[in-house]
Amino acid sequence: MGLYCALIDVQNRLQSKVKFAAAGVTDPNQMTTTLANSLIQEAESQLEIDLMDRYSTPFVNMAGAAFGPKSLPTTTWVTIKNLAELLSMIRIMETDFGRGTSSNSDKYTEKCQKRYDDVIKKLMTRRTVNGVETREWNTRPLDGLMVAYNNTGDNGFRGRVHNTTTITHEADYATKQINSPGETIFNGLLDHLQFGQTQEGGSVN
Repeated sequence: MGLYCALIDVQNRLQSKVKFAAAGVTDPNQMTTTLANSLIQEAESQLEIDLMDRYSTPFVNMAGAAFGPKSLPTTTWVTIKNLAELLSMIRIMETDFGRGTSSNSDKYTEKCQKRYDDVIKKLMTRRTVNGVETREWNTRPLDGLMVAYNNTGDNGFRGRVHNTTTITHEADYATKQINSPGETIFNGLLDHLQFGQTQEGGSVN
């Protein structure tokens, strides 16, 4: 049993590709439960290494609660779970694909690896400016997942304009200034002074 995916889910994905022995059964033509779980742990460790520059490991939510469908948004939970399953499948197929048959796992393993690599790249690619990689991430972090201690500024808005005001209708002034042909720079300044004070509950005499 892994931290991020279950043995039964990995087995279901590999039906007709890998034969698994029942718990406690040893068969030279089937993969044991002990070996399968060991390979899942190996895959999950690799997943943590691949994401550790951005996310805290082991993966937990922002409050430190353990990884799971109840502690994280569905999209985040499914993304990590699927990555763990894909890498577990790869490790198992590399070890035991088609035991007792003439099957070859290369093409299927390559497809799984590409799917895994594509998601990791999307999550871990940094933003480039004029061809130079910056310290900013190209995409926002996965919702609810705790970021690494050295990556605490990773809130999805680093390097971007972020409106933190609590005032409603903050775009009204800009819309008026742009769309009203009667507005001038001088009138705009007066409007700005009045707009700013009245939004805070004051008045202009």
